[in-house]
Amino acid sequence: MPRPLPPLDPTKPRHSFAIELRELRDSAGRAGEWNLTCKRLGIAKGTLYAWLNGKHIPGRDNLENLAKIWGANPQYWVRRRREAEGSFVEPPAPDLEADDLVLDWEFKIEAEHDEDVPFPGIPKMFERGVRDAFAEVYVAAGNPRVELVASRTEHVTARQIISVLTGVDDGSPSELRTKRAVILDALATYLKPNDEEGWGKVHTCMEVIHSSWNIALLTTGNVPER
Repeated sequence: MPRPLPPLDPTKPRHSFAIELRELRDSAGRAGEWNLTCKRLGIAKGTLYAWLNGKHIPGRDNLENLAKIWGANPQYWVRRRREAEGSFVEPPAPDLEADDLVLDWEFKIEAEHDEDVPFPGIPKMFERGVRDAFAEVYVAAGNPRVELVASRTEHVTARQIISVLTGVDDGSPSELRTKRAVILDALATYLKPNDEEGWGKVHTCMEVIHSSWNIALLTTGNVPER
């Protein structure tokens, strides 16, 4: 059984969103059951819990699918998501040189044992392969600081990079693949044109990202690209 959901403050936009999401789940009947919902979305129970306790807002793809599963209008919920997100400004990191912005590859290996890691249906070898491939590219790129890598993307923050690469991002398989590709492109800018070994690692990493995405789609009942 999932942990009891905490009380929320309806005056806070994110909490109001979560409260309405709880009400939708309650009205969905059997379709709103935890196990069935998580299985159909391909997410961990901890991810759904985070959505319902106001800690996180679902990614757009996940939210649209969730609305369909629970019998609601996806476009309404996309609009509600924009309202909730627009009201929230993430506080800046007090110090971008802080140790918490350094990628800890050992943490990633431990993270695969956490029940809250998204997409538990993906064979561990694929997610481990993605982490290992990114670690190889990071070394080839000279181990740049995460915030510097983020500065070479258009909209991915340092903390989002850490979230994606450590397996705690709660986006859909397609959203996760897109973020990984953006991060990989940013890392590739550190390589010299004649660095054949480095570019080989980038190519391998992209192949592993694509394979992991295909497996994720299969676990959620979608047909992957050929």
